[in-house]
Amino acid sequence: MKSAISNLLRTAVWLLAFLFFAKNLTATNLPFGFVEVKLADGLDAVGMALAPDGRLFVLEKFGQVRIIDSTGQLLPEPFL
Repeated sequence: MKSAISNLLRTAVWLLAFLFFAKNLTATNLPFGFVEVKLADGLDAVGMALAPDGRLFVLEKFGQVRIIDSTGQLLPEPFL
């Protein structure tokens, strides 16, 4: 009996944790006047910075820095 209650409680905690973190997985609404534009495929981006010359530096999850040039092309070699 105690084991069944323990398993039920553990399952409930996992379910609540999943629901709490799942809300962050939903799509975000953009502010008025903004549009989403896909620049490149295959990136696992966690941050980015725009250079004055138009290049976009993209920081990937595992530490690589990739560059999208001013024409919108992803350069084949990582910057770092």
